[in-house]
Amino acid sequence: MSEARWVLQAIKRDLAQGLPPLVLAIVAPEPRIPTFLTLADEYGLPLVNQLPLTTADTPEGRLLLALLELPDYPTPSRLLALPELAPLGRAALERGLVGLEAITRLAEELGMGVVWKTWLSRLRAPGEEGLSTTENPPSPLAWAKELLDALPEVRQSPSRERLMERAREAHRIAWGPHFRQWWAALLSETYEPRRPNGGVALLTPNLASGQRFRKVYLTYAVEGTYGAGEAEDYFVPEELRVGLAEALRQAGGLLPRRFMGRDRLLLEELRTRAEELVVTYPEADQEGPLERDPVLVGPSPAPLPPLPAASPLEVTPPQPYRPGLGTVPLTSPTVEELRRYEECSMRYWADRFAEAPKPEWWQLWLGELRDLGSLVPARLEALAQRFPQAEGWMRRHYPLLKELRLGFCLENAGLRVRLDGILRKGPEAQIYRFVAPNTPPQKAQEEVQRRWAERWAAAYLLTHPKQIQRVSLWAWPVLGEPVLVYGKPIEEPWRSLKRLQDKVQEVRARYLAGEVRPNPGFRCRSCPVKDVCREGSLG
Repeated sequence: MSEARWVLQAIKRDLAQGLPPLVLAIVAPEPRIPTFLTLADEYGLPLVNQLPLTTADTPEGRLLLALLELPDYPTPSRLLALPELAPLGRAALERGLVGLEAITRLAEELGMGVVWKTWLSRLRAPGEEGLSTTENPPSPLAWAKELLDALPEVRQSPSRERLMERAREAHRIAWGPHFRQWWAALLSETYEPRRPNGGVALLTPNLASGQRFRKVYLTYAVEGTYGAGEAEDYFVPEELRVGLAEALRQAGGLLPRRFMGRDRLLLEELRTRAEELVVTYPEADQEGPLERDPVLVGPSPAPLPPLPAASPLEVTPPQPYRPGLGTVPLTSPTVEELRRYEECSMRYWADRFAEAPKPEWWQLWLGELRDLGSLVPARLEALAQRFPQAEGWMRRHYPLLKELRLGFCLENAGLRVRLDGILRKGPEAQIYRFVAPNTPPQKAQEEVQRRWAERWAAAYLLTHPKQIQRVSLWAWPVLGEPVLVYGKPIEEPWRSLKRLQDKVQEVRARYLAGEVRPNPGFRCRSCPVKDVCREGSLG
């Protein structure tokens, strides 16, 4: 990027000094051309991309090519091009499915098998395998015309005639089952005539061949970038191939010219493309140091001289994007929701609009258990049928489970918690929190200690010493044994519990005011909505 900026600064200087745009050119590898085009608007330069375009580079050609390739290898992006198949495309994208067999199974699962098969039949040309034969099948050209007329984006487009011309060429080359594949190939490979506007030419090494300019900037001159691309000739029959020793013997001990390489000739040819040639190269990229090409750069290249600022962003450094954050109406919270709000109110707010992940089986089990209120034998049998993986565990712990008040709601001063289970034994209250199966005891305790709901409930219950004198917090892994958090009951409100009560009231005041602010940190790495606020990189 720094190299590209320097080159554009130099070209802007050349234009300011009176050089016409048509005598300037930039030569770059094809993958780096988008970098210059992206920066051209920032620097206000008339760069002209000289790369030839095919029919498939137009919106209409891109759509038609996706449909022609869909029957052979359906992908989510190709499915999304058709409104009728868009639900199938979204489902395939979510599940990461591609290929004819996988998409066909998915269509049957979603009840779209008939629609999918109809489109497959419609997108296959007459004579292809899998189509029902008729006495008078339509010609491939008639099928192509019908397909183009069926696409609203193409029907009235000026590109329609060019697309049909490619179909006529394919019809002259192939008849029958290969017509569609040839049509797709011609869309991808046939260049379209174009007359680009005048400006500073942006060229690849191949396009620069045969042209001369007054001044050329040859960029990214690192080893291996510019070359003839010589490789083994796969068209030589196997019986005519000989080893290197035999080739040397037949050539009288001299290496044949075809083995000497043509890279140096190409590089020397590139150096003659202009009266003045400026060769640049980066010393390193994100992957590490780079080696310069000695033929292009020379033995001892001089560092590039500094140039004055040439774009508004270089004159005035840009200010990072800061969204205009106001207040939003929020629903009545639980204490645990206040904890999530305190961690990052932006994520808490945005999570309401993001698609929730599919719950695991034990979370579904817990939701139904809490809704029961109490676990009587009939409800135990119903749960055992719904969740057979937990049947044995529930029966083994049924003496304790039947005593719990499940999904118990505790409210005070506008604050509310919903506990998985609570049990009172005289002056002692036991609060249970179910955690994921196979959670180690230490991690289960840490999970409950991190939450606010159970600890706030314990602090509230201990404010009524005539009724509750001790509170035990239990972390209970599903399919496992309950673990006593802190290793002992809580007999009086600890200082940390009092601080938690004050913290909850403070956060609740901000919550009721509707404040939403990003809180960047390590949590941004796993945030599903980090692209919404974009504060993680700034924090």
